[in-house]
Amino acid sequence: MRSSDTSPNDHHLTIDADMSQLGAVREHVARTARAANASDDIVEQLQLVVSELATNAIQYNNCGTLTVDVHADDVGWVIDVSNADGLAGMDLPALPDPSALSGRGLYIVDAIMDRVELVDVDGRLHLRCIKFAR
Repeated sequence: MRSSDTSPNDHHLTIDADMSQLGAVREHVARTARAANASDDIVEQLQLVVSELATNAIQYNNCGTLTVDVHADDVGWVIDVSNADGLAGMDLPALPDPSALSGRGLYIVDAIMDRVELVDVDGRLHLRCIKFAR
């Protein structure tokens, strides 16, 4: 696993774009959120969201690494997942077919987070999700 984590308070994590790394991504988000005094409910929601986002980024992109950034600010919680170029042509999340075995990830993310958008950061698409502070 590649990681740019240098301390428990670092909010960036770079991993190999491999499904076996999803546990490390979820743990990174939990550790970062807890360090910023997130409730257990918020930690669980952020872990679910980042797991779905990372899964989509790995499945729909041809990239060697994936970077996840999570932080809290005055507005709320922000998660950025890099290498989202393969998601650019995807439609907005819709209610998935109940008989389908997959296809619920972005719908779940959209249901949990207050804002989900593709953003350009230095010429690369990132999927950014925001959960407003309540």
